[in-house]
Amino acid sequence: MSLADALNETPGRSGGKCILMHIRDTLSEVDRATLDKWNEDTRAFTAPKVAKALRASGHTISASSIRNHRAGDCPCYGVHDGPR
Repeated sequence: MSLADALNETPGRSGGKCILMHIRDTLSEVDRATLDKWNEDTRAFTAPKVAKALRASGHTISASSIRNHRAGDCPCYGVHDGPR
């Protein structure tokens, strides 16, 4: 199988969302608003800082997952109005 074929056949995460949005779906309304604010102000709330806060709250996520979401390079890109 060629690399192009492998890429085209790689299944995405079910539901069309990345791990960050799956986590967001589990949060309270207040925490969702906080996470949205963090994702809007990427200079003050860097991906490593957000990942550390989410991990401290019991979620499993990496800074690279957050960076990918913010860049629109994740399974949920296009599901909502661009990266959150």
